[in-house]
Amino acid sequence: MTGWHLLLPHKEDSESPRVNIDELHKQVALAWCEENGYTEPFRLKRDWWAFPPGAVLPVPLSDYLEEPLCDAFLALVKQIKSAHS
Repeated sequence: MTGWHLLLPHKEDSESPRVNIDELHKQVALAWCEENGYTEPFRLKRDWWAFPPGAVLPVPLSDYLEEPLCDAFLALVKQIKSAHS
């Protein structure tokens, strides 16, 4: 997945940056929707939903977001490691 980045505090600001996993999930869901033509993404309980192209009913995005979320989490870990090395 391309086109999005997480902002972390600079090393001087905090020795251990705080990462909001809900915000990570939101960023991944919004970027995925934009890349795949899904519209009006929203969160219902713990899951993100959106309207597929041309659809009138939203679908849950959990099946579609599993791989992008893993990629985003791995990128975040690399970003944290490089910020603290």
